[in-house]
Amino acid sequence: MNAQTHSITWQRRQAGESPTLIRNGLEERFSGSMAELVKSTSAVTLLTRDGAEVQVQVRHALGSDSWEGTIVRVAPTNSSLKLGATVSFEASHVQSGSV
Repeated sequence: MNAQTHSITWQRRQAGESPTLIRNGLEERFSGSMAELVKSTSAVTLLTRDGAEVQVQVRHALGSDSWEGTIVRVAPTNSSLKLGATVSFEASHVQSGSV
């Protein structure tokens, strides 16, 4: 993680729940690995601690199940997240991926 990467406390996906793939506005459960989901999507959706959706365009992997990316959309939230900010996240934080 570089000095400009924001450390955010993301909500974790519920245990046993698969992430969702959003294609042409339709949602479907994704049965592949998280790495496959991240590679095949244009952005992933994460949730802040207060429940706001944040879409992040993945830039690169930090490890086998963690990534760094740029915020491309953020819902109103109490946190100070800004468009263009760099954030890091783990596989368990990914709620969905958009194709």
